[in-house]
Amino acid sequence: MKPKRSYFVCKTNRTGSQLLCEALRFTGIAGQPNEHLYIGEKSDYYKAYGTRTGEELLAKIVELGSTPNGVFGLCVELPKTEALAFIRQVIRQDFPFESLPDLLRSLFPDPKYIWLTRRNVVRQAVSWWKASQSGIWHTNADEEPP
Repeated sequence: MKPKRSYFVCKTNRTGSQLLCEALRFTGIAGQPNEHLYIGEKSDYYKAYGTRTGEELLAKIVELGSTPNGVFGLCVELPKTEALAFIRQVIRQDFPFESLPDLLRSLFPDPKYIWLTRRNVVRQAVSWWKASQSGIWHTNADEEPP
């Protein structure tokens, strides 16, 4: 199923993307944005999603990121290249498009982009350092902090 609408949450670490994506998923009508393209370093997307072809893989990603009303959302961490790795694996040929936006427009209808940044980069760096030291990247409200 090709989505009717699509958007990409483009973010770097510690910008609040988990909170935003969780809120969007909670609406039940704004897609299911998550980091579906991040499956770990040097991983095989086909194996991770139980698919055999590029078409099946793309369909699985669309299924996971969509709500029944046809809205597709995806969270992409920048500057990581998992999006490009995914696209190369799906297309299995040289990058025939002039840019990543051109390619995304060919796969998804009229994609919109939400760019998340953090004004105070010092606080962002401190937050990243604390999370990387503690191993706690986020907690849910109903969880007891370690």
